[in-house]
Amino acid sequence: MKKLLTVILLLMGIIIYLVVQISKPELYLPGFYIYDQNPVSFHWNYIGIETGY
Repeated sequence: MKKLLTVILLLMGIIIYLVVQISKPELYLPGFYIYDQNPVSFHWNYIGIETGY
C-alpha cells in the first residue's frame, strides 16, 4: 500500500511539473541562447498550439 501511494504521488508530481513547464509564456532555447514565445497555450476546454500557419 505504501509503494502504491508513493508511485501515485510521484506520478502526480511529474504531471504537475510538466503542465507548469509547458504552460510558461516564454521558453528558453539553449541551442540558440534565447527566450522565445511558447507555442502551446492552455484554455479551460482545449490545448492550443500555434504553428505559424
